Amino acid sequence: MPVERDSYGGLLNDAAQDLVGRLTPVIERLTRRLEWVVEQQAQTLRERSPSYQPGHNRVPDDALLPSAQRNVDKTVRTLRDGRSPRPEQVDEAWVARERTEQGLPAGEMLDAYRLAHRVVRDTFVQIAVAQSVEPGAVMQGACLLWDTADAGASQLYEVRREFEIAIARCDEEQRMRFLHDLLRSGLDPSSLGESATSYGLELGRPYLAVRARPRGTTSLERLQSRLEAGTRHHGQAALLGIVDGEVVGVVPRRPDLGGVAATVGISGPAHLMEAGQSFRNASRMLDVAAQFDDVGVFDLNDLGLRVAMAGEPELGTLLVRRYLAPVEAQGDFGAELIATLREYFAAGRQITRTARTLGIHSNSLRYRLHRFEEIVGVSLEDPKVLTELWWALECSARTG
Repeated sequence: MPVERDSYGGLLNDAAQDLVGRLTPVIERLTRRLEWVVEQQAQTLRERSPSYQPGHNRVPDDALLPSAQRNVDKTVRTLRDGRSPRPEQVDEAWVARERTEQGLPAGEMLDAYRLAHRVVRDTFVQIAVAQSVEPGAVMQGACLLWDTADAGASQLYEVRREFEIAIARCDEEQRMRFLHDLLRSGLDPSSLGESATSYGLELGRPYLAVRARPRGTTSLERLQSRLEAGTRHHGQAALLGIVDGEVVGVVPRRPDLGGVAATVGISGPAHLMEAGQSFRNASRMLDVAAQFDDVGVFDLNDLGLRVAMAGEPELGTLLVRRYLAPVEAQGDFGAELIATLREYFAAGRQITRTARTLGIHSNSLRYRLHRFEEIVGVSLEDPKVLTELWWALECSARTG
């Protein structure tokens, strides 16, 4: 007795051989009607699947008809084997790639695949009934075809998902290259215009450059999401990305952190052609704010003289030595005087408000201020002294 093998070279068991024997007339008839079944699949998809319709025609006949013929070939192979294919024997990856490149939505691709297989399966059942095949054998054959279609659809889904992930990764890499060139290298006007539009940016509109660093438990992803949400303005887009532990990019308006802990440097408004200089300005604001351990959003107006202080550390050291060192030499009383001076500036140099905050009488506050003037040999009525003293206090707080 000859050994029966399936189309993959495997041995057919007795049950499979029996089923194949009962379905052989159907298989032969289905094979003879190959062209008709192929055309029925194509016609059904053209009528019921939008991307296959003449108005859209994303899938032309030279791609559709070979795919439909493969469906019939798989059906015949499954019926002749008396079993559905194993996972490693399913080969629908090329269909997923081709349909994705043709622009079919994932859901429509899967629906069309199942619809085409239903046409073939229904044809099998019609032929089997016409051939008076035993109902049990018809049911077994139909179940095999169901399993075959399900296995193919599962592979389509997985390959499509992997393909979309790869496309998304490629798109993100391109977006980050554009952002890098925009902020650091500069772009020629033609390249800038084409790419900016694709990312929702407008050449004629000013943007703020942003460089942000998370604080505490804030994650980079959370910070980026908040910056995007906190800069939306009348449909205008922001372009942000994560680079070297920071969130960088351009935004249409000043960010609202919404309680998210971060230090954010921003530039003044400028057009995209000036984004490189804007980003350098935002970077400087971030560096200065970070030196003072500040949390929030900061531009040049917010930081003011602190920007100059950060750039002149030697001057800060000199002013600390000039105004604070003599006071610190007074021990505990000197420390009390320095704390008083900090509160004095914080209260806008208002005597009553400062005294209330410190919990002392106004005359006691005046005495402390007078003692400072005596120790250092200056007058707090002199604007130059006030500026230099504030500078010294800020530098002292920054260095601890």
